[in-house]
Amino acid sequence: MGNDSIKTLIVDYANKKDTDYALLINGKWGTGKTYFLKNELKKVVEKKAEKKFVYVSLNGVKSEEEIMTQILLAKYSYLKKLDKYIPAKLLLEVAKYPADLKFPGASKLIDSFGSVFSRKNLKVENVLSFKDVIICLDDLERKSDKYSIHELLGFVNTTFIEHKKIKLLFIGDESKINESERQAYSNIKEKLIGRVINFQLDLPKVLHNIINTRYENGFREFLLKHENFILKILNDINEVNLRTIVFFLDNFEKIYNALSDEFIKNEEIIKSLITFTLVISVEFKTGNISSTHIDKDNIPSHFMSYSPTSYTVNINELIPIEGFEQQQQQQPVNSEKIFEEKYFPHLSKHYRFFESIYLLIAG
Repeated sequence: MGNDSIKTLIVDYANKKDTDYALLINGKWGTGKTYFLKNELKKVVEKKAEKKFVYVSLNGVKSEEEIMTQILLAKYSYLKKLDKYIPAKLLLEVAKYPADLKFPGASKLIDSFGSVFSRKNLKVENVLSFKDVIICLDDLERKSDKYSIHELLGFVNTTFIEHKKIKLLFIGDESKINESERQAYSNIKEKLIGRVINFQLDLPKVLHNIINTRYENGFREFLLKHENFILKILNDINEVNLRTIVFFLDNFEKIYNALSDEFIKNEEIIKSLITFTLVISVEFKTGNISSTHIDKDNIPSHFMSYSPTSYTVNINELIPIEGFEQQQQQQPVNSEKIFEEKYFPHLSKHYRFFESIYLLIAG
């Protein structure tokens, strides 16, 4: 589903009354779900549905107290400045009795945080009111193994959705849910999740946004000039992992800063630099090369076998090395075959081996 359709669907959900279900944005790791959430969806929901966006990562959470604490810290950001954390167990009691503060520990809660809330013109009895928010729980599949998915989803359902009709959005990769919990997840999913929204990265838009927001001055202009070339390579090799793309761009910024104007103006060399840096970045992030391959004798031979000329990048110059000795470690045939099928013949025109770039990334 396209990003605009996802925005429309979630705004409609946020504006509906008395919903008794959550939504799930499902997509593979690294495809930009969280980026989309924080940089696009948040603005639209807060403007068109007039609901505060409360974002929490479930990565490593071990208990309902931890979830509740993170949600409240996200909703009331000023609480993060306090020396002591919210007594989550007491807040869970508040959640059970939202209209009545006469429960064990209520006075302690009021004494601890009453003055803070009063300064913000917020009554303590309304602390657990989430009618004006949409809660976004990211990294569903990354919660701690010590906290079962049945317990997590059951807690979320009873605390927020089933009776209180609070808007809630899960974000995750269903394919990464622990296999031992798949059946339990499937059983409760039917009752809890009203719709699964499959997310796909809008690569041209995201790449353009990253270039404009992450980088400055000359390098940003350089990337904008070569944006279509970078995009073509990414499409040719079917690379949509946002973390890998940012890793490539960050590394290329270092390379760009080491080049003289003479070489920046040389389009053929620049295209070779971009091509090789992107290939090595992808190979590094997928685990095909590592710091064990930084010695010349251990560089996989197929990284060089497709390159007619090798180069090295120094601080302010690019020096070609003719006849670079190929004494690199021989790799299994299947490794070379996979490399060839992924990158060639798409990139053969501009692919050149750059020793110092390889060592920069692999090291």
